[in-house]
Amino acid sequence: MLTQDVCNFHGILAVYDAYDGIVFGPQEGINIAEALGSSNKAAILMNHGLLTCGETVDEAGFMFGLLERSCEIQLQTEAAAANAIPKKIITDEEAAYNFKMASEKNALYREAQPDIEFEFFLAGGEEVLARGFDKLTLPNGVNFTSK
Repeated sequence: MLTQDVCNFHGILAVYDAYDGIVFGPQEGINIAEALGSSNKAAILMNHGLLTCGETVDEAGFMFGLLERSCEIQLQTEAAAANAIPKKIITDEEAAYNFKMASEKNALYREAQPDIEFEFFLAGGEEVLARGFDKLTLPNGVNFTSK
């Protein structure tokens, strides 16, 4: 493990390496669920993307952001290592300790709140609540309606 953030996935990250295209039938979903197992909270789906789970939407969303950023850092580190810059790896013992201290569901929920508040602000904040979510226009111009 390369960063403190990725330690949140210590022992709970699966890799699904049997990409069979777009999931149209229930069997692919079953296969992914089996790869995830009963105790993992995240999976890297080969040739597809990332998957995170949580006891709250906030936890799952925050974990997704951490995993995505951790993958970016891993790729950057591998590129640096290819140019003779050594990797500094977090030991398994250190990663397990960090996981124990930082990956509890309430801690992850609290960690997610600034990101959620920022997204709420970008979406129009209090104005959105005043409109009752009837119509939401994101900064990129995408419109959502509740009807």
